[in-house]
Amino acid sequence: MNDNPLEDVDEENVDHLVPESSTPSGAMDFSVEVQRKQFLGGISAEPKAQRQESINNITEVHPAKVETLTPYNEEFFVEEIKEGEDVLVGGGLGDGKYWLRCDWSAFGTELDNLSPQRLNDFFDRVGGLQEQAPQLGAETRKMLHACWRAAQKAQQVLGKPGLEFIRNESFSQYSNHQKPADCIKPLSASRGEAVCTEFALITHHVLDRLGIKSSVVIGAYKPNQAELPGRHTFLVLDSGKVVFDPTTTATQADCWPPKVFKAERPLTVNSLKDMSTEGEFGHKIKCSDILTG
Repeated sequence: MNDNPLEDVDEENVDHLVPESSTPSGAMDFSVEVQRKQFLGGISAEPKAQRQESINNITEVHPAKVETLTPYNEEFFVEEIKEGEDVLVGGGLGDGKYWLRCDWSAFGTELDNLSPQRLNDFFDRVGGLQEQAPQLGAETRKMLHACWRAAQKAQQVLGKPGLEFIRNESFSQYSNHQKPADCIKPLSASRGEAVCTEFALITHHVLDRLGIKSSVVIGAYKPNQAELPGRHTFLVLDSGKVVFDPTTTATQADCWPPKVFKAERPLTVNSLKDMSTEGEFGHKIKCSDILTG
């Protein structure tokens, strides 16, 4: 069930195969890597100095439209994020509020070649995931495939998930001197420092370009068997019936298997708001892995 669906790709059906000189132990074979690169596209060649200039020009917050889920103003439900809008992701005692500027266009060619047709082509190319998930219907397998590809793209542009304290410290260099309470960091400047919110935001945008509607849930508590529950950001799809965790997915070498779950009841604005008033503290909406049950 956890087999990488690219491992059995027929090389004759993969265009423009170019063998790599060597393959590290445990890595994908060259045909898999080439197909992955074909879907992901190229890396932006935009000069770092050009990006830094645009970063320094950010002086005013343009908040995205969000639904506040609790009275603490730390948990949000976001259905749509437009170019240049900001999302509140936290704050520091000395730096004030932390905002992420969703500067999609600053990613340049990194977000090119994303379309529903391209997604469908690659779905067919991996056999519709029928071997990996024969128990799932075609539409569910398509959604699983879309989440997998979106996580791959997020991993490509952001790198592997980083450490939260390093990410939080990075906001100080984006302090708004006109409004000291705001630190506005471009999402495009998050490579190597990204945590769950950055991964959820970029994956949300990628899914949108692939024709898949999703919403972002920011600041929800996620149980952790090894330590105290912590705040987490993830996506919900299919009117809240499906939960997708792109950050945990991106910790894996090829983002497989994607961490996609079926919720016992839909995660919507209303159901999440109700959780804060529904009896005892710690009420949960349980989710089961779509692949493993």
